[in-house]
Amino acid sequence: MEIAEKLRLNMGSRHYQIHFELFNLVWQEEIMHYKIAKRFVYFISLLAILLALLFAFRGPLA
Repeated sequence: MEIAEKLRLNMGSRHYQIHFELFNLVWQEEIMHYKIAKRFVYFISLLAILLALLFAFRGPLA
């Protein structure tokens, strides 16, 4: 634990604690958005690869 954090906890300053909690909430929200975006990108890439393979093999097989 950092010294500043110890001091803050010892002071019992509610103001900073509220800021810290808000920051944590926003940070968790950002991580969720990142995870969703990452899955979306994976899905789109997979779709693009499948379409590319489909068109690549459509020529020789037809």
